[in-house]
Amino acid sequence: MARIVSILTVICIILMLAGCGQTSVPIKPRPEHRPQANQQISIDPQRAAKVKATAAKAEEIEDCTAAVVDQDIAVAIKVSGFNRLRIKSIRDQARQRVKSANPGFHVYLSSDKKLFQQLRQLEKEARKATYSSPADFKAKVNKVISDM
Repeated sequence: MARIVSILTVICIILMLAGCGQTSVPIKPRPEHRPQANQQISIDPQRAAKVKATAAKAEEIEDCTAAVVDQDIAVAIKVSGFNRLRIKSIRDQARQRVKSANPGFHVYLSSDKKLFQQLRQLEKEARKATYSSPADFKAKVNKVISDM
């Protein structure tokens, strides 16, 4: 009886040590929300329009919106109907298409409806240049990116 208890104890210890030793996949670092005061910020609505056209090439994507700030590209897509069943593969294809068309940029893509609306509003602000300051605009885009 004592031997069975000692064997079970050893097995439990081995299982606990094996479970604690696993590591998770590293997460891509997200940009900070507030940029530094002296940092140069570039907002590129023309590249955002090109990114939007690139992402919308797939017929499954109903609508898309994009914003480009410095080296970050934020894209939101709208997919509906039966295509939502394949949303993961559609997102991966769209992300790969945007990444290959824009080397050197960090691409963030989402299919969330709330983020789509927020990014659509930011895209309108960038196109019309109605944002209060580039730093505030970048902070808003970084907030959306961190939510993706």
